[in-house]
Amino acid sequence: MKDTQALEKLYQKAFLVPPAQHLITDLIKFSECFCVVGTHLKIIGFIAVNDYYVQLLMVDPNYQNQGVGTNLIEYIKQQKTFLSLNVPIQSFPAVNFYFRR
Repeated sequence: MKDTQALEKLYQKAFLVPPAQHLITDLIKFSECFCVVGTHLKIIGFIAVNDYYVQLLMVDPNYQNQGVGTNLIEYIKQQKTFLSLNVPIQSFPAVNFYFRR
């Protein structure tokens, strides 16, 4: 329960809007989920993958451009033969991030 609340706060901080109701709990139930934990046991990065599809990748804005997202993607790439995802074209930082991977 505390992890769900922490992930909801991280979502709001990363995307500047609250997550849709049950989004985080559904991801935890139906996806493979991995977190990066920083100091004070705070979740600073999260990825949810369903089969080969990246459902969600989020990194605390205070830790972006420090390798957190890259480490999550690289870890998943070691587990899967390929990955797919959708990124809104308006999200230029995200598009650039994924093109570099």
